Amino acid sequence: MVLGNPGWIVFELFTFKFDLRGLINFLRNFHRNIYQYELEFLDMVNDDTKLFPRRIAIVIFYDLDFNFLVQLRKKHSKAGEKFGFFGGGIEMEETAEQAVRRELQEELQYNPKVLRYWGVYLFKIDLPGSKYNGKVRYGELFLSPITDELLKTKSEDDTEKIILPGKRVLENKDKEFGPVEFINSAKLKRDLTKIIKTDKVR
Repeated sequence: MVLGNPGWIVFELFTFKFDLRGLINFLRNFHRNIYQYELEFLDMVNDDTKLFPRRIAIVIFYDLDFNFLVQLRKKHSKAGEKFGFFGGGIEMEETAEQAVRRELQEELQYNPKVLRYWGVYLFKIDLPGSKYNGKVRYGELFLSPITDELLKTKSEDDTEKIILPGKRVLENKDKEFGPVEFINSAKLKRDLTKIIKTDKVR
C-alpha cells in the first residue's frame, strides 16, 4: 500500500476515495440504527410480550368429530378476541410441555394423560396501522383429546369452556381468536385428521 494524493489511498489492485465526512455520517447512521433496534427490542420485551407473547405454548383439545374445546375469553380478552386456546407464556428455564401443564393446572386444575407435541405453529398479526401488523409469531402446539374429566373441570373466573367446530377455529374468518392468521393451519388440519382416524380405530 502506498499513499498518493491527499484523501486517497492507493492499493495495488483497488483505489478508492477516503471520504472522512462520509465515514462520520456512516457512523452516525449506524449508531442511530443500533439505538432504534435497542428501542424496538425494549418495546418488544416490555409491551409486545403482553399482547403477543414471543414464547408461548398452547394445547388444542379435540374430539372425534373434529371439534375443539377452547376458552370463552370474556374479560381476559387482550386484543379483542372472543375465544382463546388454553396455555400461555413459557417462563425462563421451563420447557413447552412444562408450561402447558402448569397453565392447565392454573386454569382448569387439569393434568391431561395424553398430550401430543405437534410442533411449532405460526400466526401472522393482522392489525393495520399497528406496529405489530404483518409480524409473524410462533408457539409450541400440543394436542390432547377431550375427556369426561376435562369436561367436568371448572374454568378460571370470567372464562368458560366452549366447544367449536375445528374448521371454524382454524379459519378464524371473523377474527374470533384475535387479529391473527394461522399460517400453517392446513397442515395442522391434515395431521389432526390422521390422529382422529387413528383414535377412532382404537
